[in-house]
Amino acid sequence: MHAARRWENQPAHGLTPEDLDASEVIRTVDEAIRRQRLEDPGTRDAHELLTSFGLIEDGRLLNAAVVLFARRDRLRPHYPQCMLRMARFRGVDKSEFIDNRQEQGNAFHIYQVAQRFLRDHLPVAGRVLPNVFERVDDPLFPTATLREAIANALCHRDYAVPGGSISIGIYDDRLEISNIGSLPFDITPEVLLQPHHSRPWNPLIAQAFYRRGIIESWGRGTLKIRDQLAKAGLPAPEFESGHGEVLVRFRAAVAAQLARSRTEQVTEQVSEQVAVRILEYCYQSQRAKEIQELVGLRSRETFRANYLRPLVDVGWLAMTVPDKPHSRNQRYVTTDSGAEWLKKQSGKGA
Repeated sequence: MHAARRWENQPAHGLTPEDLDASEVIRTVDEAIRRQRLEDPGTRDAHELLTSFGLIEDGRLLNAAVVLFARRDRLRPHYPQCMLRMARFRGVDKSEFIDNRQEQGNAFHIYQVAQRFLRDHLPVAGRVLPNVFERVDDPLFPTATLREAIANALCHRDYAVPGGSISIGIYDDRLEISNIGSLPFDITPEVLLQPHHSRPWNPLIAQAFYRRGIIESWGRGTLKIRDQLAKAGLPAPEFESGHGEVLVRFRAAVAAQLARSRTEQVTEQVSEQVAVRILEYCYQSQRAKEIQELVGLRSRETFRANYLRPLVDVGWLAMTVPDKPHSRNQRYVTTDSGAEWLKKQSGKGA
């Protein structure tokens, strides 16, 4: 029943092939050819390629094609399920945000955005090896592990449920990636850490991810995650299924590692003198533009990446509208921990 009739192979509602990102379709084909997972079809016509992929039937676009290739501006209002929610929480629960974002887009766009968010917020330890001049950066969790978990969430989400989203939650002691749905075909969380058959809930979507080289097709995704974590000396992943959600949880070797050296990370990017100026200025809430003028930087991107975001991530600055980070009314204010750090700096000066 599932193989014959499922959400991904039903006609798309309100969209046509013209609403897709043709460049993404062609990119998928070119990458599949490069990886020898597809013979060159001899055409780069997006409509013909989609038909050969089984994503157009009887001249009608299928839902799987929308999930994989739709342009972002064409997803509303009919496809709210193509959504990613990302949050960095302060502490070990959801009571306070450091960063809170959401992004709508096709699956490949979401895959890239999720990786950028993890790079922004997961600490990286630097070390220097003997006889090697360059610093070696060790992320808290293996990069390939996180990519695999994101891809699994995208391929196995129950897209028939329009509410909810794929979610990433970063806490001081763990990272959680979840998707809407349940474990299919009598699979249990325990089975995911043992050899098992590959039975994707959305085979058309999973096949496109396989062609791009993002996933394998033999049910080894969760085993790769387990093995990569073990190789890095980290605990095994924890899988949970219930309440309409499937979740994988990653824990650092030491619970405090996500919070470790946050002050050091900030002062590597923002000099103490500049940090003091910004925090003193923001005792009364200020707009980002006003803080940027105080620092004297022309580039908005450089200011946000190298000055504003590190101070927010460490918890010394807080957004006044945390649920809407891009709000016109967004301001930044010095937190209690930021004020405490300022006191320590004044003590040093004395």
